[in-house]
Amino acid sequence: MSHGINASRCLCVGHALKETLSASEVRDLLVSVCEEAGCVVTGRLCVSDGGDGFLEAWRTLDSQARLVQLSAPDARGRPIATYYLMNEAAQYAVVESAQIIGLQRIAPPDRAILRSSSAGIADVLADALNRGAKVVYVGVGGTATCDGGYGFLGRLAQILRLVLERPWEELTAHALPVAKLPVGDLRARLSGIRLVGCLDVENPLCGPNGAAHQFAPQKGATAEEVEWLDAAIARWAADIEASLGEALQDRPGAGAGGGLGFALMTLGAEIRAGAGVFLEHATFKDALAASDLVLTAEGKFDHTSLRGKAPWRVALAAREIGKAAVILCARSDHDAMEEARQQGVTVVPFAQDLAFEEACVRTPELIREALISLLNSVR
Repeated sequence: MSHGINASRCLCVGHALKETLSASEVRDLLVSVCEEAGCVVTGRLCVSDGGDGFLEAWRTLDSQARLVQLSAPDARGRPIATYYLMNEAAQYAVVESAQIIGLQRIAPPDRAILRSSSAGIADVLADALNRGAKVVYVGVGGTATCDGGYGFLGRLAQILRLVLERPWEELTAHALPVAKLPVGDLRARLSGIRLVGCLDVENPLCGPNGAAHQFAPQKGATAEEVEWLDAAIARWAADIEASLGEALQDRPGAGAGGGLGFALMTLGAEIRAGAGVFLEHATFKDALAASDLVLTAEGKFDHTSLRGKAPWRVALAAREIGKAAVILCARSDHDAMEEARQQGVTVVPFAQDLAFEEACVRTPELIREALISLLNSVR
């Protein structure tokens, strides 16, 4: 399994393990084990697909980016304290949707998909623009919403005074059947701004693989609400497409963030895989070049990982320049693991036969044991 691995210089790349460890906690654990084993740690970074942990990961790339705190509405319209990153000198900002309208912010009893909205993203974007941002990266994953991005666009139109103020209820998914927005005017007002949507999925906006069918159930939607949302979003989006003269619904990533990906597309945003944005950064490239072995982690490694999730992209970037790559994971699908091996990537499961609850509790211990075993085998 570990034949040919040189572990003398290690790059440790943290990636969040859902319900167990944050990206920085994973990174720090990898660093600790490597240093205990006598390896030289050449880099301590984090990576994100654009969902939870997007800002945390970005801060490892740019020490000049500072946190800006503000109040914005969460997915249910309640004012919350949130934040984004701003680098004034470089005139760019980084926004994490999950920090504003994230599912983790809404207790299960309070989740009401038809009464939820992406409007809070507009408040944060507007604040960044007011502070001089010319480029804004928006991490799109991890939201509690499925409004097609209507709330975001509607609230932005209000802030820019393109439409009159509306009650909160008129910015939620429930209002989609009567929604009308001057999206062309919105795009024109943002013509000098470079928006970059950083996505964690490639789903279209509507249909069996769209936002409602694929993601709304995990956000609390009933079967009836899923059907209603899919139809309502499709009709609303068709009107937007007609006004812009562009077909956007079926573009990869339009369904990300409950349709926030589509909303960003209507504003002319670039759409990128979240992990790709990290890997193109000079800090990441330099860290890869200085290492012999790249270590990262994922909760479950399966066929979806091979489609371009962050840990896999990190591993491939390492292999492309001749570096060894190891992905530690709680569980691994056999076929996916074999495919990774054929591409030169070592996948190391650390909780393959454990119950989920036990694996969550023991994750730090299990990662430590698996990595120590790996490093000892290549010394």
